[in-house]
Amino acid sequence: MDKDLTPDEIIDALGGTSKVAQMCDVTDSAVSQWRVNGIPKTQLRFLRLARPEVFATLESNDATPRRRASDSLPAGAPAPKL
Repeated sequence: MDKDLTPDEIIDALGGTSKVAQMCDVTDSAVSQWRVNGIPKTQLRFLRLARPEVFATLESNDATPRRRASDSLPAGAPAPKL
């Protein structure tokens, strides 16, 4: 599923903050908060139903490892709190 996909990846693949806000009938600022706090489950389900081809593409690309912010930390350094 999309457990390994970040909200940024999903929102960007769907066309960006404004496009997703229009699709979900919410404000741009609400979608911006999803980038920080995660996409609410009900909205994520809606987006999956509305644009299944985007999620299929994202999930097929999900096998490619992505760099995380903590990947560049020195050994033994604590990961930043998000």
